[in-house]
Amino acid sequence: MAFFSLMLGQVASSAAVWPFFRAERGGVTRVLELGAGVGFASLALLKGCGYGGNGSKHKIRILTTDKEPRALVLAALNAARHGVARRQKFEVFDFTDDKQVERLCPESYEFDLVMGAALQFDDAALWPPGRLWDVLARCVAPGGVVLLAHTAAVLSPPPGWAEEETRISGNDVGMRPRDHTDSEYEVLAVRRAGGGAGGGGSAHLAGGDEL
Repeated sequence: MAFFSLMLGQVASSAAVWPFFRAERGGVTRVLELGAGVGFASLALLKGCGYGGNGSKHKIRILTTDKEPRALVLAALNAARHGVARRQKFEVFDFTDDKQVERLCPESYEFDLVMGAALQFDDAALWPPGRLWDVLARCVAPGGVVLLAHTAAVLSPPPGWAEEETRISGNDVGMRPRDHTDSEYEVLAVRRAGGGAGGGGSAHLAGGDEL
């Protein structure tokens, strides 16, 4: 949903989140967006950090993914229109496919930030919550940050997964309903435990490039 993605991008570009990122790998923050759709979250993150305008104090590279090729075509067009395409790569990727996850995120290939909107399916039998956290563990570096926009209180990391976490209400990012009741949406921000272990190689990109 577009509003989930916009929430995600706003939070990802906020000053409160950036101190959690590691200053390794030449000071470049490597970002993976899962289920990106037309790329609103990646776009909001880059624009919020100053790209496509007067420059940015953050060095960011984003791998924007979705299982639908048509969605990524639109994401690439959006990025080009807003002047941030050079900061992104686009790859068809289904995060529910274990073989694709293994290919995209081998153990030494980890991201500093992984973000996604509405990644948890309604049918827990098809996609148990534990599987999502397994996928995230493959993709985000120890000490890295996960941002998930979803219906409030739907997701929680398993015991021992997170070093710290916070929940950001939709009320705080412009998602309060018109009747001024509390928002039913939130962004869950989690820092993965084990930050002292550090990360390994460079994040994978389509075409053999590296971020």
